[in-house]
Amino acid sequence: MAIDRVKAYGVELPQRLAYNLAVASYRKLRAIVVEVGTDDGHVGIGQATITAPAYSPYGETLEGAVHAVNEVLAPELLGLDPFAVELAHIRMHRAMHGNPTAKTAVDIALHDAMGLSLGVPVYSLLGGPICTELPLLASIGLFPTDELVELAVEAVGQGYKALKIRVGKDLVDDVANLEALRKRLGEDLPISVDFNQAMSELHRRPDKAISYIRRLEAFGLDSIEQPVAGEDFETMAHITAAVDTPIVGDESIWTLQDARRAIAMRACDIVKIKIVKSCGLLFARKMAVLCEAAGVPVVVGHGIAGSVQNAAEAHLAASLPTWKPPGEMNGFLKLAHDIAPQLSFADGSIFLDGVPGLGVRHDSDELEQMAIA
Repeated sequence: MAIDRVKAYGVELPQRLAYNLAVASYRKLRAIVVEVGTDDGHVGIGQATITAPAYSPYGETLEGAVHAVNEVLAPELLGLDPFAVELAHIRMHRAMHGNPTAKTAVDIALHDAMGLSLGVPVYSLLGGPICTELPLLASIGLFPTDELVELAVEAVGQGYKALKIRVGKDLVDDVANLEALRKRLGEDLPISVDFNQAMSELHRRPDKAISYIRRLEAFGLDSIEQPVAGEDFETMAHITAAVDTPIVGDESIWTLQDARRAIAMRACDIVKIKIVKSCGLLFARKMAVLCEAAGVPVVVGHGIAGSVQNAAEAHLAASLPTWKPPGEMNGFLKLAHDIAPQLSFADGSIFLDGVPGLGVRHDSDELEQMAIA
């Protein structure tokens, strides 16, 4: 069996609601979609979100990622056995450094093709499932307090048992939001917060992060994500040592080397794995093993993603002994339209049903019609 076709498309998918963060806003999701075909008739599908400029050190664009796959990476992959994923990554890296979004979409499509060929779910390629029912958290963007509370109440009514809200734009608003959430939903519901680097990128005051966080800790938080710039490992380590709530490293950790540095410096208590940062499932799994060896738990998921990308993350999480639920593989639920049907979701959880590959199928003709790049 050999790869006989690699084709990338760029799509723009509307959100149900604008997803506002401290330093960016997603009104539409821009994603690269890759099909990998094999000479025995299987077609694997991959999808990866283009990260907002404020969050990515690589500066990828939708048009650039599509060009990277079609013109640079595809020629390196044609004729390869789709099971030779390590070799595929070696060839992609030699042809083009960086470009994790483009490589992620290819990697996911390769894993989907492998699962389809063997007739097994992708999680079987990653070590087998530890669980197939994966609880999700409800991740909510920046909204006025009343609207935020109503969205949170709606999420709890849908079966979510944990929330994550965005903070870091204004301390007074953040305190008001958390006070209102606790008053309405009680003290026991796990609530996490995500700064999205705001203390550095918005306020330019990473030195104020600890005092800001301590004010929020009064509300009994489950975790606090990326308060300062991704590259500022020293300040992340200082914060992690100073506060009681576990600190999650997200934008700090793109590569295996980043994860090793974060662990060595104790720059976070928990490592967040988004496969769009790690170039796909192959290196995400390696990162998880590195964390396992260091005794560091991982969280998984991208709240700004489509069904195919979130499915790949769900299969990954299902196979990891150090995965700390709930997951954030919930981006597909925020979309008004996607390239494929939604994942099986009920009562706040994703259900993986053992279907071969990712378990998410698409219409190639419709995808081609949707493409804008």
